[in-house]
Amino acid sequence: MNMSNKLLPMIARLLISVIFIKSGINKIQNFEDTSKYMYDAGITLGTDIFLAGAIFLLLAGSLMLITGYKSKMGAFFLVMFLIPTTLVFHRDLADPKEINSLIRNGVFLGGLLMIISFGTGDLSLGKKSSS
Repeated sequence: MNMSNKLLPMIARLLISVIFIKSGINKIQNFEDTSKYMYDAGITLGTDIFLAGAIFLLLAGSLMLITGYKSKMGAFFLVMFLIPTTLVFHRDLADPKEINSLIRNGVFLGGLLMIISFGTGDLSLGKKSSS
């Protein structure tokens, strides 16, 4: 396998992770506002617990993808974040912004499912050395 084929999966993992890391950090920095937004969207019981869980899934999943350590599990964490997020917060299909968010989340789901199916590639902490 040539070097570019080894680099591309690592670059893909990094690029996929950026939005999730940013989202997790944003949720920490704006915890109260995000919690209120979730409450207003209909998550009225255990809102702060769900938000803390979302932050965990976002940051743990992203770090696992970035490093390549247990990246299939990290991708699964992000899928577990995306599915309910998409169903709860992006369901107004009359709003073009929501349609774009729905499509964007579908694209991310596709990339994450590829990682779950095919793994991390050679340049990762999860790859066993052949020496």
